[in-house]
Amino acid sequence: FALGQKAYATFSSPIRRISDYINQRIFKDSRKYGDKFARDKWEPKLELLAKMATDSELRADKVEMIMDDLKKAEYMTRYPKGTVFNAILYEVTDEFMRVILPNMVMGKIYYNPNYHKLGKDGFSLYNIKNNHQFLVGDDIEVCLDKVNIESGEITFTKNKNGEYKYEEEKKGKTKVKTR
Repeated sequence: FALGQKAYATFSSPIRRISDYINQRIFKDSRKYGDKFARDKWEPKLELLAKMATDSELRADKVEMIMDDLKKAEYMTRYPKGTVFNAILYEVTDEFMRVILPNMVMGKIYYNPNYHKLGKDGFSLYNIKNNHQFLVGDDIEVCLDKVNIESGEITFTKNKNGEYKYEEEKKGKTKVKTR
C-alpha cells in the first residue's frame, strides 16, 4: 500500500531461504518476459512451492531446537549431580514444572500429582499437603538430578534440604517465601 503498487515482493539472500529464491525467479521472469508470462508460469506451482518451503523451514527449526537441547545437556554434564542452581519457573503442566537457569539452560522438575494440583489459571501449581503455591515467574532453587545427552533432557529435583525453596532477598538475607 505504501509503495502504491498492486503487488510487491521482498527478498534477502537465496542461500538463506527457498522462498526468497522463488521470488527472485518470478521477478526475473516478469522483467524479461512480462507479467502475464510470469503469472501463467508460476501461479500453478506457487501453492506447492510455498508448502514445501514452509515444511522445510519448520523441519529446520525443529532440528535447531533439538541441537540446542543436546548441546545444553552436554554442557550440563560438567556439573555433578546435586549441584544447586537458582532458576525461574516458566511453565507448569500436569506432570512437571519447567525451569530455566540464568544461562538459558532449561529443565524439568517432575512432581507427584497426588500431592500437587495445577491451578485453574494454568500458571500455578498447589501443594495439597502444605498449601504452597508455585507461580510461573517465581525464582526457585533446584538441584541437578539427571542429564541425558542422547535426548537432551535435563531433570532437576528439590533442593538439598528436600524442599522447593523460593528466594526473597531482604537486607542481605535469604528468606524462604510462603504464599
